[in-house]
Amino acid sequence: MKDTQFLDTNIFLRYLTRDDVQKHQACLALFQQGEQSQVSLVTSESVIAEVVYVLSSPKHYQISRSRIQVALSRLLVRVENVQAILEKQNQAGLIRRKLDPEQAYRVAWRNPFHWVVAQMTLLEIEMVKLEEVFLPYIVNPQGKSLFEVFKAYQFQLPLPQEK
Repeated sequence: MKDTQFLDTNIFLRYLTRDDVQKHQACLALFQQGEQSQVSLVTSESVIAEVVYVLSSPKHYQISRSRIQVALSRLLVRVENVQAILEKQNQAGLIRRKLDPEQAYRVAWRNPFHWVVAQMTLLEIEMVKLEEVFLPYIVNPQGKSLFEVFKAYQFQLPLPQEK
């Protein structure tokens, strides 16, 4: 089972700002390991919010939100994977227009957006409960998702730990 690393605010800041060369290189290596599926990288919405706040703050970096969005989006979605799929669909005759990285970028973000909209709709019409939708995304202090924990126990409940 591959290791899971939680990405805190400093990892994003050191990578994006390059204000400390050694730390930037270490963060770059970590992102490359994630890209090559050697390690599973996770973060939280609050971390992303803090990154945006610090980078756009007049006291700190004063970077525009649009530039921040572009920088973060390249880290958070796998545009190359989407582009490869789009190219296969194009070759199979399923797509008839010119493909470019910008289109792959839009599709890469559109997919999770549509997933969230679908889940929120199911919640709104009370077909599912909140915990049914989002429970799989809960991460324990060791960075393991609830799914990974249950998988490690062959989908049986883990025994209580002695104190």
